[in-house]
Order: sequence, then structure tokens, then C-alpha cells
Amino acid sequence: MKERHIYVKGVLIVFCLFLTDLYGSCRTDGKTDDAGERLKALYELSRQNWETPMEVPYLKSLVELAGEVDSMGYYYSALSSLGRYYCNINRLDSLTYWGNMVDSVTKARRETPLAKFDFLNYYCRYYLINGEYELAMNEAVMLQMLSKEKNNMTGLISSNEYLGLVYLLIGRDSDAVTAFEEALDLLKTKSKPDYELQIIPYLLIAYLHLDELDHVKSTLARFEESLQKIESYKSDIRENYPIKAKKCLLYANYLNLYVAEKNLPKARETVSLLPSYMDESMGPDVTSVYDLAMARYYFFIKDYPQALREIDKVLAVDYSSEPLKLKVDILKAAGRTDEALKQYAELLSLVEQTNVTAFTRQLNQLRMLHDLNDKKMQEQKLLYQKRQLSEKQLQLTASILVSCILLVLLYVLFRYSNRTRKLKNDLQVERETLIETTESLRVAKEQAEESNRLKTSFVANISHEIRTPLNAIVGFADLLQDADEAERNEYLKIIKNNTDMLLGLVNDVLDLSRLESDSFSVILEDCDLSECCQNAQERIRHRVQPGVKLGFTASDDHFILKTDDLRLQQLLNNLLSNAVKFTGQGEINLDYRVDRENRQVVFTVTDTGCGIPLDKQEVIFDRFAKVNEFIPGAGLGLPIARTIAIRLGGTLTVDPDYDKGARFIFVHPFGE
Repeated sequence: MKERHIYVKGVLIVFCLFLTDLYGSCRTDGKTDDAGERLKALYELSRQNWETPMEVPYLKSLVELAGEVDSMGYYYSALSSLGRYYCNINRLDSLTYWGNMVDSVTKARRETPLAKFDFLNYYCRYYLINGEYELAMNEAVMLQMLSKEKNNMTGLISSNEYLGLVYLLIGRDSDAVTAFEEALDLLKTKSKPDYELQIIPYLLIAYLHLDELDHVKSTLARFEESLQKIESYKSDIRENYPIKAKKCLLYANYLNLYVAEKNLPKARETVSLLPSYMDESMGPDVTSVYDLAMARYYFFIKDYPQALREIDKVLAVDYSSEPLKLKVDILKAAGRTDEALKQYAELLSLVEQTNVTAFTRQLNQLRMLHDLNDKKMQEQKLLYQKRQLSEKQLQLTASILVSCILLVLLYVLFRYSNRTRKLKNDLQVERETLIETTESLRVAKEQAEESNRLKTSFVANISHEIRTPLNAIVGFADLLQDADEAERNEYLKIIKNNTDMLLGLVNDVLDLSRLESDSFSVILEDCDLSECCQNAQERIRHRVQPGVKLGFTASDDHFILKTDDLRLQQLLNNLLSNAVKFTGQGEINLDYRVDRENRQVVFTVTDTGCGIPLDKQEVIFDRFAKVNEFIPGAGLGLPIARTIAIRLGGTLTVDPDYDKGARFIFVHPFGE
């Protein structure tokens, strides 16, 4: 994703330290007694050891002493500083520990100090740096909700910036633009040009991705205006600010704009000016933006060797899809097709690896949520059992009391005896009911586990089957623009085949889902079997390979059967399609025979293809099962056919005695 990773992570530390100072100024309160002096001394010592390991013991002592004397200003300030320190050294366990302490204290005191906002910022920053974008977004949303509730303007600005960073890193540029623009709109109420210069480079990246060049121009003008404000500040502030690096970013983005506009004079003018602001000592967050802009310029003027040198500099520090794609384009333009294909393969591998990583991360989070839900259900179950036990104990106590009263009252001895017997019977029934309930819960748990396993297997299989045609479609679509007419026709044919394959897979999944749903029902009406079979044959005739004969026989011509015509045709079509795929020569024959004695119709689809091994003749009806992995298809056609057969009240099997290919037998009973 080109320069966004390097630039975002490089500036993120400066951004969070800036927020800490913005939130943390003027937080301390003091006391005039000895405790107040000790608090002040500990606070000053912690500030003198800022961002060093020696800062931690002073902060812990400050937390302990401030808690004892109820000095909440010092208390929250020290907790926030501890969170900032452990966030900067990437220690989530310690960050969570101190964050939980802030949560428990603020909940007990029913207050929302600035430390609460600080820790939400720390969590956002930690998850962003470590690539856990879903968790970072969750924390940013929580920060935004809390800031709106408490009318905290700084929290709203930083939450929008974090949301913009997450959207930018995951490629949702339109959403990133919305978040960054909202943050900059809120900044109009504050005089913070340094904060604007922190957000604007991200916004420029998103605008360039979306090719919104008018917005790029206006944003660059605001960039210059904010930079001029910084330059007008006092010398000590101006000297500590990286003005040269910001100017390098400014003119690098101007160069990106002029290249996008194909404005060669302006681009040359900017290239002559830009190196004066470039310093090799600058971090990769600046050099990667500079080198990428130069690579685009040299690609624009068709100086391909220099463009490749510049893009290789970018890849050395930012090996992501955006610079890789640009390198592929440069190599293709330079006529180095083999290298371009090799580089494109690396690009596809990187994209697939990124997608798999994100998919795995999301699955792990879903698994964690499932485990938490399961744990909660277990706790509720235990609570329910305790409540039941308590009620039964109460019932037992009442029974004992009644029994004692009945023993004293001899004249009701007979009634007491009957009542006791009845109570024992009731208890026995309840015990048996409890045993049955426990067994039912155990079976339900096993079914839920099996369902979860099948769901996980289904998601894994369908993800693999969908990714294969999608990769082919994306890859050959990208090659279309530089292909000649013959290659373009071939690529379009490949794209169409993979599109048909993808559409067929989606239709099969939807059909299988509908067929297995409880709401599905068949519509029985009179059907001419000869016409139905011929229609099924016509639908697959164009796919029959040359040299293969497609035949149809019937023992009773134009027999009328009460069935679901559409589903019967779909079943026969799936069987014929399966035969077409595996038959390269010989014959495919569809036949039906009316068995009036047993009140059923026997359909057969016979081919002279490669056949099905005996040990696979039942497995092939499982989802995604394949006899030959090199034959296209998702392995859903036969499972759908068997499901339809069951819905129609019949059976679908493979004839084990037929050894010249494969023969499928579908038995359909007569209707009422």
C-alpha cells in the first residue's frame, strides 16, 4: 500500500506524544502540607526522567502516594504517564494493567478524567503499530463515542485521525478522506498548525489514490499555509520543528500532483527544486515518499532505468503492493516482459498473503468471541442450576416441615402417607427429567461443535474456491491494457471462463443453502419426462466435447409424472454436466425406465469417461469432494443433485457394477 505504512508508523509516535502533552497540561493539584511537597517532588523527578526506565518507579510511587492522600490530579497524571511509557515500548500487558486501574477507579468515582481519553489513544496507537486494525478501529470508535458524550474536542479530533489511519491502511480511501476531513474541520476551531501538518500528508495520500486532483491542490495550499505559520513562530519553536522534512513532503506531493495531471513543465520545475529539501539523514517516512514521487516522475518522462532505481529504493524500506505495482508498470513499459511477469507474481503473492493474514486475524477474533460467548453461556447454565438446586432445597425443607406436622397430627396419618408417596414420585420424575435434560444439553453441545466444525471447513473451502477464479480475473484484466488483439481475445476468454466458474460456484452455494433450509418445499405438478430429459440435454449440449455422442432413450415415451419439473431438470443437468467434464470420447446417454410394479421411475446417466473408483463412489456426494483435482469445478454439483433427490423422496447412487465409465442411478417414486 505504497508509502502509507512507513509514513503512518513513522509519524505515529510524534502524534501520540503530542496528544499526551495536549491532554496532560495543567493536570496537577497540590496540597500545602508535606504530602503535597512529596507529590510535587515525585512529579518533577518523573518529568526529568521522561521516557527512561527511571521514570517508572517515580510514577508508581506517585500513584501510591496520590491514592493515599486522594490527590486525583497527580493520581490520574501518573497513571496516564505509565500508560504512555508502556505503549511506547510496546508492552500491551502493562498498558492493559494500568488502563484497567483507571477504568476501575473512574467507575467507582463516577467521573471521566482526561486519563480515560489518554488510554483510549494509547490502545489505538498500540493496535495500529502492531497491525491489529480491527481492534484499533474498535478503540477509535469508543474514543469517539466518549468524546461526543463528554464534548471533548481534542478526543473527537484524535479519534477521527485514528479512524482515518485505519481506513488508509486497509485501503478504504473514501472512508479515510471522510475521517481526515472531519478532523481538519474540527481543527479550524483550534490554532494548531503543527497538528494540521500531521494529518494533511495522510489526506493527500488518500486523495491521490482516489484521483481527486482538485482536492489535492486545495489541500496542498492548506499545507503551505500551515507551514508558513510554523515558520513565523519564535526561533526556539521553529528550530525544534522538522520544517525541512515537511517541505520535502510538500514538494514531493506537488510532484505527484503534476505527474498525475501530466504537467511536464511544472513537474520538471518541482524536480529541480525538490532535492534541495532532501536529506539522506531523514527517516524512511520521508525518504519513501520522496523516492516514490521521483519514481513516478521518471516513469512519466519514460526514463525507465532511473525510475527502476528510484522504485527499488522505496521497496527497500516499504515492500508493499503500491510500489510493486508501479515497478510492474515500469518493467512492462520498458519492454522487460519476463521481469514484469515475475514481479507481478510477487505482487499477487504479497496481496494473497495480506488477505490471508487479515482473514486469519478476523477468524481468530471471531473464535475468541465465540469462546467468550460459550463461557458466558456456561456461567448462565451454572447459575440456573444453582437456582434450581436452591428451589429444590426449599421444596425439600417444606416437605420435612409438612411431614413433621403430619406426624404430630395422627388423625391425618393416612393423608400424610399418601402425600409423602406422591412427593417421592414427583422427585423421581424430576430427577429423570433432569437426567434427560442433561443428556439433551450434551447432545446439543456436540451438535453445536459439529456445526461449528462444518462451518469452519465450509468457509475455508469456499474461500479457496472463490480466490482461484478471482485471482485469474484480476490478473488477466490488468494485462488487457498492454496486450495485442490476439492476446486480448485470449485473456477475455479466460476472464469469461473464470467469471462463469465464479457465478456457477455462487449459484451452487445458494442452491445448496436453499435446498437444505427448512423453508424449502417442492412443487409437485404433471411433468412430461421425455420433454424434461430433452430440455436437460439441450442445456449441456454446447459443452459436449467433439467426438462424444449425446444420446437419450426411454422405455415409455411421454410418460407423465407428478414431480417438481425445475428441480428434476436441475438434478439431471448436474448429472449430465458431471458426465461431460469427464468424458473425452465415446458416449453419454440419458435413460429412464418406468417400473409400474414398484411405482417408481428409474433414471440413469451413463458415460464412457474415466469412471469413479469404488472407494470414492460415496465420497463424491460430499461437499467439495473431487476425484480429479485438475478438472475445473467446486465439487458441489453432485451434493446438490443428491439433496434434490432426497427432497423428491428418491435416491441417487453410483452403479458399482458398471466399469466402462460411470453410471448414476436416480430412483423417483410415483406421487399420490
